[in-house]
Amino acid sequence: MQFPESWLRSIVNPNITSDDLAEKLTMAGLEVENISSSANASSNKIISVKILDLSALSKVHDNCYICTVDCGPLHGICYAISNISSVRSGMIVPMFWIEPDSPVFNKYKSSSLNINLNGIICSSEELGVFNNINNLFTLDNDFLLGIDLNYLLNIDNIFTIKLTPNRADCLSILGLAREVSAITDTSINIPKYKSISESIKDFLPIDISSNGLCGHYSGRVIRNVDASLDTPIWIRSRLENSGQKSISVLVDISNYLMLEFGIPSHIYDLDSINGSLSIRWSRNGESISLIDGKNLVFDEKIGVVSDNNGPICLAGIMGGKRTSVDIDTKNIFVESAFWFPDAILGKSRLYKINSESAYRFERGVDYSRSLDFINTLTSLIVEICGGVIGPVSKSVRELPNRNPVKMRLSRCKMVLGIYITINDISIIFTKLGFSFKESNEVFIVDPPAYRFDISIEEDLIEEVARMYGYDNIPVSPPLTSIKILPVSESKLDRHYFSHLMADRGYQEVINYSFVDPEWERIYYNNLNPIKILNPISSNLSVMRSGLIAGLVNNIIHNANRQLIRARVFEIGRVFIRDSSIIDSNDDVAGIRQSVFMAGAAWGSVFEEQWGLKKRLVDFYDVKSDVESLLGDNSLNIEFKKSFHSALHPGRTASLVLSDNSIAGWIGELSPKITFEAGLSAPPIVFEIDLRYLINRSIPYFKEYSRQPVVTRDLSIWLDCSIEFQSIKDIINILIKSDDNISIVKDFIIFDVWNDINDPVKKQKSIAMRFYMQDTKTLDEERVSLCMSLILDKLIQVFNVSQRA
Repeated sequence: MQFPESWLRSIVNPNITSDDLAEKLTMAGLEVENISSSANASSNKIISVKILDLSALSKVHDNCYICTVDCGPLHGICYAISNISSVRSGMIVPMFWIEPDSPVFNKYKSSSLNINLNGIICSSEELGVFNNINNLFTLDNDFLLGIDLNYLLNIDNIFTIKLTPNRADCLSILGLAREVSAITDTSINIPKYKSISESIKDFLPIDISSNGLCGHYSGRVIRNVDASLDTPIWIRSRLENSGQKSISVLVDISNYLMLEFGIPSHIYDLDSINGSLSIRWSRNGESISLIDGKNLVFDEKIGVVSDNNGPICLAGIMGGKRTSVDIDTKNIFVESAFWFPDAILGKSRLYKINSESAYRFERGVDYSRSLDFINTLTSLIVEICGGVIGPVSKSVRELPNRNPVKMRLSRCKMVLGIYITINDISIIFTKLGFSFKESNEVFIVDPPAYRFDISIEEDLIEEVARMYGYDNIPVSPPLTSIKILPVSESKLDRHYFSHLMADRGYQEVINYSFVDPEWERIYYNNLNPIKILNPISSNLSVMRSGLIAGLVNNIIHNANRQLIRARVFEIGRVFIRDSSIIDSNDDVAGIRQSVFMAGAAWGSVFEEQWGLKKRLVDFYDVKSDVESLLGDNSLNIEFKKSFHSALHPGRTASLVLSDNSIAGWIGELSPKITFEAGLSAPPIVFEIDLRYLINRSIPYFKEYSRQPVVTRDLSIWLDCSIEFQSIKDIINILIKSDDNISIVKDFIIFDVWNDINDPVKKQKSIAMRFYMQDTKTLDEERVSLCMSLILDKLIQVFNVSQRA
C-alpha cells in the first residue's frame, strides 16, 4: 500500500522522524519497503525562476524549448530546458537546479548547443502537486526569484508498505493511524466531515434476496449534483500520491474515502436505474458490461446488484457501464455495503478484474460503520458537487458472528518466552482498542469489527508480541536435555532411499503438490481430483494424486534445453480420495495423504563415452533400480504385466504384493504422451508407495557352505502364453517344500528362443541355469534327482517338454 506521510500525520502525528516512523511500523509487522519523494525530481534543489525568453531546441526534440531564465541574485541569468508546451515568457515557475556537467543533459548535446544548461522547468506531475494549467505549476508575478521551494511546495514523503494478507484493517489511512497510535502512544483524530440534513423524500427500495452474500446494504439518493466540476487539488494530490489516478470528481471522492476509511463504495447514475434494487446471486446466462469495458456472461454463481433490467454491478467488485456516472450526471444513488469475504473471494481473479474494492471485501471490511460512512460520503459529495439529499435506504440480512477469543496468560508466556504481567497485556489491548475482560489470568477479547484477523488464541498472542516489541524479546537459545533415541533396524527412512537413488545416478527434485487438472486426467485418469479453493493459478488448481507427471515435466523442461540424458526422482506426498479416512491431527477426512517415491530415466543408459556403445535406457534398466530399492522386499513383490493410463500398454508392470494389493507401477511412458511432449524417446518411469519399502528384515548370520557350487542347465519347450514368473513360483515352492530340491540356491533364465519356422509361434524355448550347493559334497546321483524332480513338476503343471 502506498500513501503520503502528510495524510497519515493529519490523523495521528507522533513526535518522531519519518525514518523512525518507518522503523516502528516495520517492527510492528507492517513492513515499510520504501520511502520516496512525491516529486519525481531530477534534482533535490528546486528554485523559483522567471522565464525571460525561449526558443525551440531543435526539430529532433519536439515540444522542447531552451529557456533563458532569471534565477535571482544568487545564480543570475541561466539557461534551462523545458518539455512543457504551455511555458511562456514572463512566467515565474519552479525549476530543478542541476549542475551543467550532469548526465541529465546528455540527450540534448546533439543539438549543437554552445551554452551551459543549469536546469529543467518543473511540471506539476514532477512536483507531485496539481493544478489545471496544462501540467505547469505557476507562481505569482511578484514571487521572489531564486527562492528554495522544497518546503513551500510541501513535497511529501511517500510510504510504501508491504502488508500481510490478513491485515485488511491496514488497507486505509485510518487503519494505519490506529497502528501508529498504539505503537507510539499518540492520540488519534478521526476525520470529521460536515453534518448533513435530508431535504427531499426520494429513496430507492432495496431487497437482499440471497443468503451468504450481503450482510447489510445501505444507500441514499442525491439530486442536482454538478459532476462536471474538477476534483479539488487536495483530493487529487492525495489520490495520485497514493497511486490512484484521478478520474472524475464523483469517482475520486469515492476512491478518496475508500483509502481514508478502508470502506469501498459505489455511485450509480440514478436516472439509469430501472425500478428497485435486488441484491442476489447471478442467474446462469445473465450478462453485464463493466465500466472497464469487459463484457461478462455468468456461468456460475456470483453476487450482483440488479434492477428490473438485470445486473448493474458485480457485488463488491466493479460497477456496470449502464449505470455509471459521467460529467453529465445530475442525480445519483450512493451505496455502502458489507459483502461477506467468502462471497467475493477469488471472483475478481476468475474474471481477470483488477479491483481495489474486491481486494478489501475479500479480506473483510468494517461492517459497523456503514451508516456513518454513508453520511460521510454524502457530506463530501454535497460539499464539493452540491445537491439535495434523501433519507438512507437500508436492508440488513445478517452480520458476521464474531465469537469472543480467549487468551491464557500462561500460554502467552510459553509461546513468547517472556515474562509479562496481566497489567502489561491490559495496556496493550487498550491501546489496540480491544474490548476485553480478564478473569483468573484468562483474557476474553471481543474482536473489533475491522479486525477479521483475530479469531484464535495465537492471533492475540501475536498482537501482544507486536506491541511488546519483537526487538524487546530476549534472544535465548532453547535448552533441552539430549536424548539418544533408539532407531529401529527394521525400518528405513526416506533419506536412505534418497542416498540409494543418488548412488545409482539419479538427481532428486521437488515439485509442487498442486498441479494442472489436465495432468490428473491424462496421467491418472482422475476426473474428480481434489480442488484447491484459492489456487495461485488456473494450471495449479488441484492436488496431485501421483508423482509421475511432475517428473516427466522435469524431463521435458531439460530436453527443451538440449539435455540429452536425465535421471530424476522425487519423494513426496500425494492426495487421493478415500472415504475411509476420518478427521484427526494428521489426516483430513476423505483424503489419503500417502508418501510416494517415483523416478524417471530418459536418454542413454550411460554418459557418452568411447568405451561403450550408446544405448537408450529401457524397461529392464529401471527395473534393476527398482529391485535395488526393494531389497529384501523384492522376495514378496512380483512384477506383473498390467495397464496404466500413462504407460505403454505392452511395457508396463505393476508391483503386486502376496495379498494381490498393488504397491506401485513401472513402465515406459505411453507413445501418445511422449509424442505430445516432443521427446525423442519415451522415459521409463516408476512409482511406489513408500510404506511398502520402509520395512525390512534384520540381517542375521547364517553359516555358509565350504563345498563347491554345482551348476546344471535345463532347456524346455512350453506354451508361449506361459510367463517365466509362473515357472519361477513353482520352482521356489519346490525348493522350500522338498529336501531333495532344497540344494538349489539360485536359478536364472539365460536364454529365450522361438523357432523362426513356426509362423504361429505356439511354443517357445527357455533355458535355465541352476546353482546347487550343500554342506556335503554333491554327487551326480543327487544332482540328477533334483533336476529330474524339477522337470517332472514342470511337466505336470505346465505340460512342458525337455528340449534336446
